[in-house]
Amino acid sequence: MAGQLTHSLCNEEKVLSNLKKGVTYAYNYQDNDGSIIAEIDFTINDCEDAEG
Repeated sequence: MAGQLTHSLCNEEKVLSNLKKGVTYAYNYQDNDGSIIAEIDFTINDCEDAEG
């Protein structure tokens, strides 16, 4: 899941611009009862790591 989200975020021009300015995008995934399944934070470093 994180790999697909990273690819999507890093290819969005507006998102990439914000990441370069130091913005962090945070995603919280919850089940139907509100229990957290996953928490993912994205920074510019995630895009740089994905580029190889």
